[in-house]
Amino acid sequence: MDEFIARASQWDPGFPARIRGATAQEIQALARLTGLPLPGVYEAFLARMGHGDGDLDVGMDGTTDISAMIDYYRDSLSEDEGFPPHCIVIGTGSISSDICLEIVPTGEPRVVFTEGNKVYGLYAESLMGLLFRNAFLGFRLYTRPSYAFYASSYAALGLMNRVDEARRVILELGFEEEWFSDSICVCAERGDTAIGITQFEKQGMGVSIGSRDASELARIGEVLKKKLGLSLQKPR
Repeated sequence: MDEFIARASQWDPGFPARIRGATAQEIQALARLTGLPLPGVYEAFLARMGHGDGDLDVGMDGTTDISAMIDYYRDSLSEDEGFPPHCIVIGTGSISSDICLEIVPTGEPRVVFTEGNKVYGLYAESLMGLLFRNAFLGFRLYTRPSYAFYASSYAALGLMNRVDEARRVILELGFEEEWFSDSICVCAERGDTAIGITQFEKQGMGVSIGSRDASELARIGEVLKKKLGLSLQKPR
């Protein structure tokens, strides 16, 4: 977690001052309520960002505050409501009823969207990857002087996931992919230009581009329109 905070601080020097960690007692209380061992990466997140994630928006306009998670678990237990098996609720947001860590047999827990006791979509392949991804999109990319957002509906994409195709397009343009990219979001840079491609399961695609060179946005946009059928939604 220290490595992540150091990287995020390079992208946004004000980041460390905005995060607030939870106490060991709060983390222990949440662990007892979940009935599952908290993954080490989540414990580390809570210890540094349990009361404030510094505008990473992990909760997607909702909250990941540990106080809210403790209250949510207590309320759910009193109302005899269940959660999906092997899942730990880490956030409640506006796009999903819950955001959970899904414990898998091997590897890092996945971050998933859930509704009641059902998992219905992938948010990110790992929590650490999600933190880097959100910092890249929110601090590294969006704060560039010139910004544009391209998008396409799921129907216009042929009801297909086209992230891998989009990945190939930007790699052909000379972008270098960041290690924290996954099957949901591809983050990459080329010189003074950063790009983020996101397509959730059975959803449309959005592509954010930030650059110090405004002319780059139009050049890349033309390729996105031609290769993927995306259209410009939000220039700045």
